[in-house]
Amino acid sequence: MRAAATNSDLTTENLVFFLATYLKPTHLLQLNQENRERLQREREELKTMILPKNNEESLDDMDHFFLSMARNLKKRSPFLLLQAKRKIINIVLEAEDFEIQNTSYQNYGYSSAPITSNQDNNGNSAAPEFGF
Repeated sequence: MRAAATNSDLTTENLVFFLATYLKPTHLLQLNQENRERLQREREELKTMILPKNNEESLDDMDHFFLSMARNLKKRSPFLLLQAKRKIINIVLEAEDFEIQNTSYQNYGYSSAPITSNQDNNGNSAAPEFGF
């Protein structure tokens, strides 16, 4: 552009006029900015609809418990965090399985508790993992 200004003997005023005329934001750039702003507003609206209000009134004891566990786990190493997540997932899956089995047994007139072994690998009496 400097070469064009030199070759055309453009003055500073002409150069400013040229830049203002040919390099101002186009209609597409304005639409893009408007779309970004609209999408940001929509995201914020969705967040308020989906996420619960983070105040004391909307959180019960269970919410507080899991939030404190989350804060605690975030301080751990990635390896320990992975182990904890794996154990938590297994516990939740076992609880869901237990509930499904109990519901199925009750629906078909069977015993309300599934048959489980109370012995560990060494044949010793072991406490059940869940007392649901």
